[in-house]
Amino acid sequence: MKNGPLATYTGTLLLTAFLVLTLFFAVQGTFETRGQIASTFARQSQIQQAQIDLEELLRLQIDEENSLRGYLLTRDPFYVAQYHDAASGYDVKQAAIRRTLQQQQLHDADAQLASYAHLQSLWRTQVAARLLRNPGLSLDELDKRNKVFSDYETRTVAAIREILAGTDAALVASTQLQLDRSSYVRAFWVLVFGTLAILFNAYRSRLNRELEEERTVTEILQRAYRSESVPLLHCEVGSAYFSATNHLAVGGEVFDVYRLSDRRAIVLIADISGKGVEAAVLTAFIKIMV
Repeated sequence: MKNGPLATYTGTLLLTAFLVLTLFFAVQGTFETRGQIASTFARQSQIQQAQIDLEELLRLQIDEENSLRGYLLTRDPFYVAQYHDAASGYDVKQAAIRRTLQQQQLHDADAQLASYAHLQSLWRTQVAARLLRNPGLSLDELDKRNKVFSDYETRTVAAIREILAGTDAALVASTQLQLDRSSYVRAFWVLVFGTLAILFNAYRSRLNRELEEERTVTEILQRAYRSESVPLLHCEVGSAYFSATNHLAVGGEVFDVYRLSDRRAIVLIADISGKGVEAAVLTAFIKIMV
């Protein structure tokens, strides 16, 4: 057989290595896709939290105005404390939203929010602080000043809402795309592994057939190697043979004893060029001819 053990082992090793390498890339790709999806989900969660915080920010702004209005109507210090609590909560929410916008690199929304926060700061100093110092002023003054700030704030918040909604929609689409791509990649690797399994099984079947053929040839050659000569009188002849090829029990060595007469015999020892089954075939031919 022309395919020696080295070729057999090399073919098996290469196919196994390719299968392992394919498995490695499949696992690596799966973890990368999982990481990308997890990152997108995390970004989407931050954007959605920012949307919730923005609505909470608007509620706190309204609480500031209503607390100030309640104080002007009742002169009750409770409303002053409520006003300061709402203002403090507003500042915390506004800072949290800005951190998210900066992390997500939503610079336009961050600039809009900064403008909105600056406008709210102006309202506190120009309207709220003045009315807290002079609670006897008319509510008409509060309503008039609120109208000036309210229109701009409404447009600013609407712009921030639109940016956050657009970003959230883009992240949802990106997540869906990654999930679809992950499904396609898994289907591809299933196809690859199925193909490799078929090829590996076919290769293994071919190797088994070759090994079976080699065993058959070996058995035939071993029978041909056995000496058919008549034992020598008063002599015991024995032999020991070790093939250079571990996977076969035959090779290119010729050895035998031939009886010529009652007192004479000839010992034949020779070496045939080559090794393995090919050399053994020529050896058996020579032995039969002798």
